[in-house]
Amino acid sequence: MALIQISNQSTKNLGKKSTIRFTQSICPDCNMILDAEVFERDNQVFMSKICPTHGECEELYFGSYEMYKKFSTYWVDGKGAHAPNVMIDKCSCPNNCGLCSNHLSHSGLANMIVTNRCDLTCWYCFFYVKKGLEGAYMYEPDHEQVRGMMKTLKAERPIPGNSMQITGGEPMLREDITDLIKIMKEEGVDHIQMNTNGIRHAMDPEAAREVRLAGCNNLY
Repeated sequence: MALIQISNQSTKNLGKKSTIRFTQSICPDCNMILDAEVFERDNQVFMSKICPTHGECEELYFGSYEMYKKFSTYWVDGKGAHAPNVMIDKCSCPNNCGLCSNHLSHSGLANMIVTNRCDLTCWYCFFYVKKGLEGAYMYEPDHEQVRGMMKTLKAERPIPGNSMQITGGEPMLREDITDLIKIMKEEGVDHIQMNTNGIRHAMDPEAAREVRLAGCNNLY
């Protein structure tokens, strides 16, 4: 994401801006919740906010204003989630993680982390457990926990969740991954996709076949 520290950059060559809307965002340094302005300038869309500690920053939101307007035609508030897990009076994202009572849409594609182990060490990834890192721990929900999460997903109202992305870490490191997929199908999830680096699929085609037969619809 392009980040511009306004205080350190001349605005002499910047074009005139036109405000589109106001929203909330966070400081990229301390994650403090901030009021933010979304605006158009030079046929691009930016977001600007001011942190009392780290100053003003500006981020590129859309590289094309025309594309932003096209995407905006699909921007419709949903009916809300009538079975939230977190009840709050005021929106305070990202401090209240989970499906909260301020959500305006249903879970179009739920995500489940089945492991935080990975066979790669991509520098930008914050999900996989890093060996030797203080406080690091391995997370892998067991079968009953997975089944319980599926029941919670299907209990969402007014639209029960029926689409799941299995992610990690690397899901294929779990030897029981096909069992987890079968549990999801048993609980009524129609569409299952897997977020994977594809290494095991490439090295072990039979494992890929077993995942497909268990009920995985596609890889991502």
